[in-house]
Amino acid sequence: MMLVLVATGIYFGILRAVVGYPQTLPGEIVVGEAGASAALLHTSSRLPAGALRALRRTPGVGSVTPLYGRLVWLKVHARQALVFLVEVDRTAPFGAPVAVLEGRARPQLNEILIDRVLAHDLWLEVGDELPFGNGVLRVGGITDGGNAILATYAFVAKGVLMLGGTTSPSFAFVHPAPGADRDALLGAISAQTGVQAYRREEFLEENRAITRQVVLPLILILVVLSAAVGGSIVALTLYASTIERREEYGLLKALGVPRRTVLGVVVLESGIATGLGVVGGILAGFALAHGIAIIEPRFVTAVPAWLPPVLAAGGMLVGLVAAVSPVRAVARIDPGLVFRV
Repeated sequence: MMLVLVATGIYFGILRAVVGYPQTLPGEIVVGEAGASAALLHTSSRLPAGALRALRRTPGVGSVTPLYGRLVWLKVHARQALVFLVEVDRTAPFGAPVAVLEGRARPQLNEILIDRVLAHDLWLEVGDELPFGNGVLRVGGITDGGNAILATYAFVAKGVLMLGGTTSPSFAFVHPAPGADRDALLGAISAQTGVQAYRREEFLEENRAITRQVVLPLILILVVLSAAVGGSIVALTLYASTIERREEYGLLKALGVPRRTVLGVVVLESGIATGLGVVGGILAGFALAHGIAIIEPRFVTAVPAWLPPVLAAGGMLVGLVAAVSPVRAVARIDPGLVFRV
């Protein structure tokens, strides 16, 4: 029960983390380079020259906001990490960090805002210097919400990436004009040369796709094995406990206790044992998940409200099924068994 809760919680936590920052970017339509991935952490998308101008002139477009970003490796203290750098304006809210824990909310020209997970991985604090290209960037703030498991988001001032050769935006986020047909606008944008338009939901799903393809099968195997091993242990324990006490049940039947009462005793004992295991497993799972987040903040867990009740119901069902065989054995006990030597 504990392993199933933790493994499932890690899966939902990863799915939430990989879109934690992207889903804060407003826009009903996301436009990227044709043929490039829409996943921010796995993309080389660069909009062609003139794409922003063409988008703004498209009938039905209300506003267009570009996102300038670049995937880089940052290295310091002999440690390195994959980071998606995002340019943010010092006054506009678009693209800003989800939350700021320490330091500035907007970077200065020579500064970088890094996620708390990146700060943990690279042993950095506010005021430390981080090599970048031929120069250095000073850590101006520590943010939260930018942990995407395989990489993290960091933020630099507008123009910093341009100095490194990034002159084209990675994506453009489009708001349709009032009354515009989103599907028609989507088709009109996709018909333009060199770009591909996505619905907001498609964009977020693209960012989850690699996680579903790589992480889900591994966690599914762990969940299935944990459930199989746990169910087998419960079944064998309940069966052995009932068989070892068959003389006691035989005595009850010899004393005239109805079969229904004897069977009820077995089911009640099985239910109590399984219930205690379910409660203990769920509590231990929450404790372990909290401990994992402290030891390794990159791996987050998210336990949906429906998960503990579903796990509890599943655990009780396993206990009930495991009790079927012992109950049938009890029903066949010969009352004379207790008088045999």
